[in-house]
Amino acid sequence: MHQQVRRETNMSFTKEKVLHYAQVELNETDGTKYGRWYKGVNNAPGFDAPGTPWCAMFASYVYSMAGDDRYPAFAYCPYWINWLKENGYWKTSNPEPGDLVFFDWEKDAECDHVAIVESINSNGTINTIEGNSVQGNVKRTTYNLNVIIGYSNTAAMYFGEPVQETPAPIPQPEQPQNGQVEPNIPSDFISEYGKFTCTEAEGIHILKAPSLNGEKTGLFYNYGEYVFYEGYVKREGYVWITWISEKAGERRWMAVRELPSMYAYGTFE
Repeated sequence: MHQQVRRETNMSFTKEKVLHYAQVELNETDGTKYGRWYKGVNNAPGFDAPGTPWCAMFASYVYSMAGDDRYPAFAYCPYWINWLKENGYWKTSNPEPGDLVFFDWEKDAECDHVAIVESINSNGTINTIEGNSVQGNVKRTTYNLNVIIGYSNTAAMYFGEPVQETPAPIPQPEQPQNGQVEPNIPSDFISEYGKFTCTEAEGIHILKAPSLNGEKTGLFYNYGEYVFYEGYVKREGYVWITWISEKAGERRWMAVRELPSMYAYGTFE
């Protein structure tokens, strides 16, 4: 197990600086940038290799640029959560801008992703800035609470501000059964409008549910063909994009990226 080290800095840390440096990185596509930084501060070879998951290294980098001198630099989300819990800086409610937010796509009690909270909406959803996004860059994303397992208590760590926990049960996503159709927007849906172009020589199956056991349409997206999608879910080890078929007028689903490797079956715009 690689030992994380603390970084010393003379800069004064603020949550506003966290958001500033996160926003500076928006649209960055070179994840090895954060791997090279992590390799340098931790003397950890290999983390700058192409294809290495980099969401945690991105968040560590942003906190470091903002003047953080308390967090170790992390490359693996579960280690970061353990550190937060052991040091009393973990919370499960009341996120604030500048906090870290941790996700569990598969509902298997294993953290899959980390992002930085940018703002909180009146409907309870959270706006984030994240590295190693579905599109492979640094971008803004809005999430529902049901995929979130907790947050860093940044206020308590740096400013001694108490946080009143208001725990609430997190709804579980509706998982389709074998052959089931998913015609509606599920609770774990993440809104994102984009264009996906298939680069798989054998094409990609189009299904009626975001599941390997979902009902098949008998149709494919072949190499070079593209679709405009309206969002996605993360289930069964895949990212599933969704759209409404113009011909059938029904919701369609397609697996386009593997988790946690983030290997993509095409390109995103």
